[in-house]
Amino acid sequence: MIAIALTCAALTLSAPPTVPELVDQLKTCESLETCTPVKLLINRGLAIWPGVERGLKAPDEMTRFWTLGVLSEVIVPASRPAVAALLDDPEIRVRAAAAYALGAHRDKAVTKWLLKALTDKDLNVRFAAAVALGRVRDPAAVPALITALRDQDEDVRAYAALALGDIGQRAATNALVERLREDIVPQVRGYAAMALGKLKDPKSLATLLTRASQEKDAKALAATIYALGELGDASAIPVITPHLKHASNDVREYAKDALKRLKKG
Repeated sequence: MIAIALTCAALTLSAPPTVPELVDQLKTCESLETCTPVKLLINRGLAIWPGVERGLKAPDEMTRFWTLGVLSEVIVPASRPAVAALLDDPEIRVRAAAAYALGAHRDKAVTKWLLKALTDKDLNVRFAAAVALGRVRDPAAVPALITALRDQDEDVRAYAALALGDIGQRAATNALVERLREDIVPQVRGYAAMALGKLKDPKSLATLLTRASQEKDAKALAATIYALGELGDASAIPVITPHLKHASNDVREYAKDALKRLKKG
């Protein structure tokens, strides 16, 4: 009897922690990659729901934050309303994490919530929403992303441009051309050029040719050359050719690739 009791005690001691127990440990985490409770929850996959919802309602900010981190790795459709509710959280990092977690679903069902996050008063949340909408790729988000191209924050503008390129609707061409022509931030101009390259709209050709002649930033110039190669118009050849001798290796490589495409065409 004693041996049996000891065996049962050993089994009890070695039992894995429950989902609620792991959730309660999340507040001690410092990073998604190194936190043991996070790893254990992710490894359990869909079985964490609905137990993990406890973390979304926790009074502790970091528990809510890390629970959202788990749910950005384990995609649980049933979690969407509960995650979306945290877009109203008082803490900025929680609202941003909620937007990111919704984007991880890559499902148009979350667009309505992400559009709300794109208008958040904090730039970090708007940025997370722009990134997330780029992952969802819902054409219904195009008007809001066009508006976001004029956001006061340069990263929001840049990632709104990328999202529009990923969605691929030419309704965004004029707004992207405006950013390419007028934005004072090279990264935004470069991302707008990359997006225009994905849209392949002939209406962007004139502005791309002008920017290829005037752009001083190497990364933005490389992106502009890429876009011209994607458009496939041979009129870009004399504009691109001088950049084969550019000081930047990236510019030279993009020029070489674009010219190869244009000459084949």
